[in-house]
Amino acid sequence: MWKRGDPDTKEVDRIGEPVLRTGQMRFNDAKCDPAGRLVAGTLSLIEGKLSLSKGEGEASLYRLDPDGKVVTLLEGITLSNGMGWSPDGGTMYYIDTPTMRVDAFDYDVARGELGNRRPVIRIPDGEGIPDGMTVDAEGMIWVAHWGGARITRWNPETGALLAAVPIPAAHTTSLCFGGPSYRELYVTTARTGMKEEQLEQQPYAGGVFRVEPGGAGLPPSRFDDRLLP
Repeated sequence: MWKRGDPDTKEVDRIGEPVLRTGQMRFNDAKCDPAGRLVAGTLSLIEGKLSLSKGEGEASLYRLDPDGKVVTLLEGITLSNGMGWSPDGGTMYYIDTPTMRVDAFDYDVARGELGNRRPVIRIPDGEGIPDGMTVDAEGMIWVAHWGGARITRWNPETGALLAAVPIPAAHTTSLCFGGPSYRELYVTTARTGMKEEQLEQQPYAGGVFRVEPGGAGLPPSRFDDRLLP
């Protein structure tokens, strides 16, 4: 479920409760669309562990509107991860990790609706699996590679790899633009499940890294909560 917390009073209000069919799911990545709606996805768990099955899962992608209404955008998801929008807002990009690709949708900003799903980027085997994602000011897509120790930049129109930046931690999890004029990339990593010898080889695993990519990102969209009860 979604909850809203007041940092001053510490009170928490429920504002939406998506359907969890099996109870073996949890929320994962979330991001606001250009109109100020929150889009968030769940992931399937099998006996409490992440499922990387390439079959259809039981998780979903949801939209939380400023008036508190929850809408299901996609079903059959296994591990909902990165998402982002083109600079004009007319295309939404999305990662369901086991598919090993980035999909694009036509996005109706006025209605918050998806259509015309198609794959635009395919992650090669042996380079980790796609996790978080962001879009830069030129409309190019940046992907964090869990298990791949890198972030990559792609052209969604051609599917071509434009750049790969090594990160000194195997599990890169997500990334976003920040800093002056949004010209810095902040990259998060994880140390979950790593053995002691792996941590000795990767002492910075679990840290946050700053990358200067040579280009700019887009300002983040913020949730419009003016209509919430």
